[in-house]
Amino acid sequence: MLKKQLLFSMPLLLCVILCACLHTGTDNPTIDTNDPSPDLDLPKGASSADIESSGDTPSTTKDMLGDSLSDDIDVKGDTSKTDADAETVNDNMISCNYEIDATVAKAYYDVVKRLLDEYGECKIIDIGWEDNAKKFTGLCVVRLIDFDGDGNYELYCVYQNHDRDDITYYQDIYAYSDEKGIFQVMSGFKVSNPATCPSPTVEFLYKEGKTCLVLTNEMTEGDYYTIENSRLVSLLNYVNNDDEGTVTLNGTLLLNYTEWDAALDEFTSGCETESFLLAFDINNDNLAVTQETIKYLKQLSGQ
Repeated sequence: MLKKQLLFSMPLLLCVILCACLHTGTDNPTIDTNDPSPDLDLPKGASSADIESSGDTPSTTKDMLGDSLSDDIDVKGDTSKTDADAETVNDNMISCNYEIDATVAKAYYDVVKRLLDEYGECKIIDIGWEDNAKKFTGLCVVRLIDFDGDGNYELYCVYQNHDRDDITYYQDIYAYSDEKGIFQVMSGFKVSNPATCPSPTVEFLYKEGKTCLVLTNEMTEGDYYTIENSRLVSLLNYVNNDDEGTVTLNGTLLLNYTEWDAALDEFTSGCETESFLLAFDINNDNLAVTQETIKYLKQLSGQ
């Protein structure tokens, strides 16, 4: 239970503080549940057909993340093979000490340019309905992340429009291979809102040489996504059935929260997490890394 609390304590604590500071008499917007499913103009070689189909995804996760959730996502059903003593690897996402080919850099930079044209550069602006509150907007996050631990970096991006009242963010993952060229692994997934008040959060779990993107919705349901064989894979999917006091884990109903705590402890044993908010308590380090990564891709691609 302690590990579970550690995983989510920071976003939840921040959100509690933020909610306590909200002014009375103002209407707080809710997280938009209508996914715009942005139709990005992908570079040559990118296609939704590049994402292999491997099974059904629980409909609850689709409801959480919007209609853009692909049916081609594999949900792992076995969480019993975790090595509790696995070495923690958190250098899958580093500054600009990357080693990527210029061809890959050009393909990724072409994606970045398209997103910049559509959403603009990352900026920090005021939130319209909350005094003294800030948020990232535009192309907010650009990172090179080795999700599957194979030594090849994927491109992770988060973007949002410039509406001062909107705090819904979307995220994409692109990969590159010699056979396929560039292709999209994740398209238009909503960024997590782990607490009951607005708290858009990017969170990563570093597990056994891989990086998991953690997506949660008010702690009621979520997934730990990574990439395997060029596909988006959920290593752990859960639905918290509050009314029944049970949790559904990878499609299997657990009769009580004790079993859920044990399963999550086993899954996260020996792991580290990294998270940051995109609104309210924002960190300028994210903006610096985004700008640095874009500059690196531009220089390496010769543009």
